[in-house]
Formats: sequence, C-alpha cells, structure tokens
Amino acid sequence: RQRRLLLPPSHGDRMERYGEAMRTVVADELARWPTGVAAPAWPRMQAITLEVILRAVFGVTERSRLDPLRAALRAMLDFIGDNRRMALLVLAGPRRLAESRALGYKGLMARADELVWAEIARHRDEADLESRDDVLSLLLQARHEDGAQMSDGELRDELMTLLVAGHETTATALAWTLERLTRHPAALERTVAEASGGGGPYTEAVVQESL
Repeated sequence: RQRRLLLPPSHGDRMERYGEAMRTVVADELARWPTGVAAPAWPRMQAITLEVILRAVFGVTERSRLDPLRAALRAMLDFIGDNRRMALLVLAGPRRLAESRALGYKGLMARADELVWAEIARHRDEADLESRDDVLSLLLQARHEDGAQMSDGELRDELMTLLVAGHETTATALAWTLERLTRHPAALERTVAEASGGGGPYTEAVVQESL
C-alpha cells in the first residue's frame, strides 16, 4: 500500500528532472575542492548525496532552512554510521539499547525529527504544492485507495527511510567508483572523455562494474 504511493516520485521521467538539481549540487561541491591536494573521497561523496536528498526529496532550497536540517541529519547519520558505538549498544542488550539517551542518540533523533516535522507542516501550507516536484510535495498529494492523505507520521517515516537507504549507499558507490578509476588510468581517461560529452555506454559500464 505504501509502495504504490511511492511509485510516482520514483518514476524514471521524474528521476530525469532531478538530474539538474544533482548537477548543481555536484558543481557547487567541486568548486570547494582543493586542487593538487590529496583528500578522502567518501566524506565528499556523502556531502553530495545528503545535499541532493535535501533538495530533491525534502524539497529544501533556502539556506536558512538547509543549514540546520543538514547539520541535524548529518549528526544523526554519523551516529548511526559509527559501527563501534552501535555494536556497543547491541552488545549491551535490549534494555541498554532502549536507554541509549546516555550516548546521545535520542537527542540527535529528536532534533532531526523536530526539523523534519517542521518541513512537513511547511509543505502542507505551500500554495504552489501542486507545481512542486520534490518527493515530499508529491507524497503530500498522493492518496490511499480510500482517498485519504498520508499522515504526518507516514511522511516522516518515508522521508527518513529514503534518507538512510539512499545516502550512505550512494556515497559509498560513488567513492568506490572513484577509487577504482584512479587505479585504472586508461579507464579513467576514457570515462572522462566520454563524460565531457554527456556520458554514454562506457560511462554506464564503469558505473555498473563498480557497483
């Protein structure tokens, strides 16, 4: 039932429309990179994927809203991504896991939720909701079979699922692709040449091979 509501925002044509936002985010990120200095790829890929999700999924573009939301979600994701910390919680048992406030998780989640709830409320009040194409706006317009809208709780859960499922996985895939290309100069040269013309079958093959 929930999956049916998520299909329209995930349609191929819709994904193409998000391409412009992706290109803008990548260009902005690249402009901040140092030249001639070795730097880790993964954190920079994480920055790109989080920014794309904030803009294309959450529909946030204003700097005054982007900055606090990015910071809150980044802190939450970093906590979840710390395998050592999560392992300690799991090994400590269910009770300790439930009482993880001492390790800061509940506070991080509460801050993230506060801002996500605010975005849902703000989107509900948007006069131009029907003309917007971010995923949150589309989900707000979706209807269950009985004509009911998705509840705020459903919307929050879908946004968080898309964030957690899409952020780290995509960042890792991008970083690994860069790592592989740097070790195969001929493949890198051919990919760069094709990509400068908008991409093509070889670029697609590089991505598939890296995955």
